[in-house]
Amino acid sequence: MHPLLSRLARLGLRLAGWTTEGERPDAQKYVLIAAPHTSDADFFTMVGGAWALGIAPKFMVKSSLFKGPVGLLMRALGGIPIAREARSDVVGQSCAEFARQAQLVVALLPKGTRRFTPHWKSGFYVLARRADVPVVLLSADYTRRVVRISGELTLTGEVEADMDVIRAFFAGVQGKRPEQNDVVRLASEVGE
Repeated sequence: MHPLLSRLARLGLRLAGWTTEGERPDAQKYVLIAAPHTSDADFFTMVGGAWALGIAPKFMVKSSLFKGPVGLLMRALGGIPIAREARSDVVGQSCAEFARQAQLVVALLPKGTRRFTPHWKSGFYVLARRADVPVVLLSADYTRRVVRISGELTLTGEVEADMDVIRAFFAGVQGKRPEQNDVVRLASEVGE
C-alpha cells in the first residue's frame, strides 16, 4: 500500500473522530476478519481503518454491487465479485490465490449481511485452515470510535477454543446499529 494513502486514511479517520489501536501484522498472507457489520458505514470505517494501518485488503462482495459507479468504487477499494447464487468453490479459488501470491490479505465480513444473524458463516475458518494462513481480527467500535486490530491467530482446528479467542477480541464492540450486532459464533457451535 502506498504510504500516502495510509496517511490520508489516518487523517480521514481522525477528522471523523476515530482512532486506531494495534499494529499492522508482520505476516504477508492472512485472512482479515472484520466485524461487526451492521451498516454500510461499518464497512467503510473498517476499510479506512485497515488502510490507516497500512493494510490494503482484498475483500469478497456480492457480484450485484459491481454494476455502474458503485462497481467502480468496489473495484477501487479492493473488491472481488462473488456470485453468491451460483455454486462455486470460493474457498478453493481463494486457497489457490493464497498459494500464487507472495502477499495477500483477504478481508471477510463473517456475518455475510448487515442484518442480525444468530451466527457467523464458517467460510473464514475453512479458508484460513485450508490455505494454512493465520487470521487477523479487525473491529470498528462505534461506542469508543476505535478501529482495533489483533495480532495473528493461527487456527488450531479446535473450533470452540479458537472461537473463544475470537469472541474475547470482539466482546463489547458495538457496530453503528447495535440491534443488528454480530453474534460471534459459528452455526456448528449451536448445532445448526
